Amino acid sequence: MNAREAARSIQLEASKPDHSVVLRAAAGSGKTTALVNRFLRLCLEQTTARAHPGTILAVTFTRKAAVEIQDRLLRRARELALA
Repeated sequence: MNAREAARSIQLEASKPDHSVVLRAAAGSGKTTALVNRFLRLCLEQTTARAHPGTILAVTFTRKAAVEIQDRLLRRARELALA
């Protein structure tokens, strides 16, 4: 397994709604992608971990990071709604 495949595997594992996770990694490593995927899975998948969007809390260190997560989440939700 190459580095890209290993990173993708870790991202998929982190997005599983039935796991508690803390993400810590270098810039550009896919943390935001993993978080957005996790939020969507928490809201959409029929699991015991299913959550209402208003009950999800994410903590970031900067407003810029929070805005980036929100923008990506809204864009992905629109894409899913239109699919």
